[in-house]
Amino acid sequence: MESSESIISYLSQQEAGEIDELLMGPVGFSLDQLMELAGLSVASAIAEVYRSNEYNRVLVICGPGNNGGDGLVAARHLHHFGYKSCICYPKQTSKPIYARLVTQLESMSVPFLSIENLPKELSNFDILVDAIFGFSFKGNPWPPFDDLIRKLVSLKDHYQEHPKSPVVVSVDTPSGWHVEDGDTSGEGIKPDMLVSLTAPKLCAKKFCGPHHFLGGRFVPLSIMQKYKLQLPPYPGTCMCVRIGKAPISPKFHEKTMESDPFVQFQKWHDNAVEAGVKEPNTMALSTATKDGKPYSDSSSRMVSLKKVDQGGFVWCSNYGSRKGREISENPHASLLFYWNALNRQVRVEGFVQKVSEEESEEYFCSRPREIQVAPAVSKQSTVVLGREVLIQQCKELEEKYPQGSMMIPKPKDWGGYRLIPETIEFWQGDESSVQMRLRYYSQVIDGRKEWRILIIFIASIEWLMQPSKKLIRNPLLHPHSAPSPPPPPDPTTITNLILQSDNPNSLTQSLHTFTQWTPDLVQTILKRLWNHAPKALQFFQILYGHPTYTHSPTSFDHAIDIAARIRDYKSLWTLVARMRSQKLGPTPKTFAIITERYVSSGKADKAVKVFLSMHEHGCQQDLNSFNSFLDVLCKSKRVEMAYKLFKIFRGRFKADVISYNIIANGFCLKKQTPRALEILKEMVERGLEPTLTTYNILLKGYFRAGQVKEGWEFFLQMKKRNIEIDVVSYTTVIHGLGVLGEVVRARKVFDEMIGAGVLPSVATYNAFIQVLCKKDCVENAIIVFDEMLRKGYVPNVTTYIVVIRGLCHVGKMDMAIEYMNQMGDDCEPNIQTYNVVVRYYCDDGEIEKALEVFEKMSGGTCLPNLDTYNILINAMFVRKKSDDLVVAGKLLIEMVDRGFLPRKFTLNRVLNGLVLTGNQGFAQEILRLQSKCGRIPRHFRL
Repeated sequence: MESSESIISYLSQQEAGEIDELLMGPVGFSLDQLMELAGLSVASAIAEVYRSNEYNRVLVICGPGNNGGDGLVAARHLHHFGYKSCICYPKQTSKPIYARLVTQLESMSVPFLSIENLPKELSNFDILVDAIFGFSFKGNPWPPFDDLIRKLVSLKDHYQEHPKSPVVVSVDTPSGWHVEDGDTSGEGIKPDMLVSLTAPKLCAKKFCGPHHFLGGRFVPLSIMQKYKLQLPPYPGTCMCVRIGKAPISPKFHEKTMESDPFVQFQKWHDNAVEAGVKEPNTMALSTATKDGKPYSDSSSRMVSLKKVDQGGFVWCSNYGSRKGREISENPHASLLFYWNALNRQVRVEGFVQKVSEEESEEYFCSRPREIQVAPAVSKQSTVVLGREVLIQQCKELEEKYPQGSMMIPKPKDWGGYRLIPETIEFWQGDESSVQMRLRYYSQVIDGRKEWRILIIFIASIEWLMQPSKKLIRNPLLHPHSAPSPPPPPDPTTITNLILQSDNPNSLTQSLHTFTQWTPDLVQTILKRLWNHAPKALQFFQILYGHPTYTHSPTSFDHAIDIAARIRDYKSLWTLVARMRSQKLGPTPKTFAIITERYVSSGKADKAVKVFLSMHEHGCQQDLNSFNSFLDVLCKSKRVEMAYKLFKIFRGRFKADVISYNIIANGFCLKKQTPRALEILKEMVERGLEPTLTTYNILLKGYFRAGQVKEGWEFFLQMKKRNIEIDVVSYTTVIHGLGVLGEVVRARKVFDEMIGAGVLPSVATYNAFIQVLCKKDCVENAIIVFDEMLRKGYVPNVTTYIVVIRGLCHVGKMDMAIEYMNQMGDDCEPNIQTYNVVVRYYCDDGEIEKALEVFEKMSGGTCLPNLDTYNILINAMFVRKKSDDLVVAGKLLIEMVDRGFLPRKFTLNRVLNGLVLTGNQGFAQEILRLQSKCGRIPRHFRL
């Protein structure tokens, strides 16, 4: 899709107008036909360069004329291509052609944003389409378009305020430019992409962005001959063609490298600037506390390089910020530059020191006045009472230091840092996937600092040592800074907001005010709302309409799982359709979730149909998806159905060892070890070698079926055949022996595995502790738990559940609660933990304490599930009090509101109890609820 610019014709404004008249006159095109082809060309060019999975949020700014119509058509096509389009169309015309385009977009739920409703920061979008003024524009832009153009310009002028600035795509001509002379003031829009239509206009010669396309595949030969147009051919069925070469990474060879890393950095930085890379000075700064532990005590953020010289890399920040505090504790840090368009990155490691006060003062005074205000009033990494407070502080500062009379003084806690490098590594990718790393590291030789070079290839390592040449000072331009991104919203706060809100409109408004949504944050909230399905789906739906956030495939899978769990199949397939329309899936994982939910609801035949129809939803079946479906059937004790499908499709999907292991495990789950052995025999006959996993499955099958003697003999045979027994094998034997009452033998095996050089895992300890709790005594289990801690193992949730259940079983409830309170942030109590405590409180008759735990669960961190409600409802019938049965009725209503379906027995029992205790009115209310929700089973009449 490339063409040489030397053979391209450029049109004057008069020529462009004449050709337009010919196209809609003698040639026979209508305006809407030309608009449709032009808009499709724009959308196709955008889709070629900016993939929807990386640049999804699009704002199309439409002017009042034909150029705006092209933008409307482009927005419609981008929506169909999977982008999330929004439109700003401030001066809508009543002409039918434009009104029809608006109607089409509204029918697809593409939002129209007024200027008042535009986000204050356009950097919330990934792509901004400038479809305001076309080639017929003359004079100066008029309101409100002048302000919109200034906003687009400001993204370039003040990019330090927007660390993730969107790309700007101009349609035909950049708005505000002279059609022939270009950006005469030098202060106009600097688009990243220009899509010329019909033929490039003369102003396109002044375009310096990385992507220039020609679109509008409608110019007939007669017009080309009349105007002697030289236009590149459109390849194949494409609606656009690139003019000039796409920006590619310059070739990088070890023989052309510089001996000075600062000279090498200067060359790569210049390449990035020449290629039009957005914000080439932006770098990721990573710091750590004095402990320097990854994940917990380290942090990263984006900052902007101010300059680089032989002294190091310089940036500015607030000394009281998190990075400032961490640098004061631990001066070691790293920088990372990533220039995506060139497939290059530079990593710098070293130690940090502050620059002189004079240097910081000099740079602060060089900044624009409006940029000086922010660090003077704000303290990074601290909590503020609200935006209004900061705005008021800014006003007070500007009043204190009026424009032109007094300079704003540099804050005492603000200044520059310099990272003095110890290593600088240059990474280069290649079209052939060969990667090269060029690492400079410093050494002091005879009292002088010299750079040594290590060249690393992906397939081989070559050492090349060279002494450095004379160091050259190479200062960089662009003294701007990119502030650290604001912290994301707190998931606990948002979860509670969702749970407590009864007004969908106000909740939507509140959630749309947040702009720092991330897939991880959304996942965290969906997990917390897992046991309140209606609220979880409401939250997902609200964010689906968010103007700047786009759901990830994982979030879609989570929402699909929730909808399937409550058997809301209509919502399930709606989500699948949305996922496909946005080109996010569905994936094999999505169908594994759906089939598992259908099987668990007793619809195994439907699950089979879903698996066989995967390809109809754009997801082809393969061996992995086939194995996943077999596993779903086997784990639900439907191994016969799985085996029947296995025999039908094993040739088509070329069944492997994993397939046979799944079927064998299915028979073991049903305690049919002879059938599992037959599968093993069949597997060997077909030339497949059993793996250690195969043997472990059979070993577990013997113990699950209570065949201790056979299981032990099988374990000994594994040893004799020199099968490399792993920790899973030992854990299986320990658990199998212990559960069947042979605790002493289980302890011997536990000691034996350590002697054999196989260290126990946390799962091994969990199995042994469970055995001691069930078949020995909880005191010994606590001893093993303490031993586990002394050896440096970190207990997981299962460990705590086993210990807590053991303590509850012997009546030591207070001690169990103490262990539950010991669970920290990395191992929070889950729903099973709470249910264990609630169940044993109810069994002991301490229903009030059980309800206290229930209230704690409802706080938002771990919502109750179906088991929780069933435990409490059953407990209310023990005392047979009227008030207790009313509580049971309220619990029943609450569980239905949260998307859980009560069993027939539970519903009928509650209704019967309410009637017998004189609460007929409440029973009638529950019956009315049942009539509104037909999924609640009922075989009871008053």
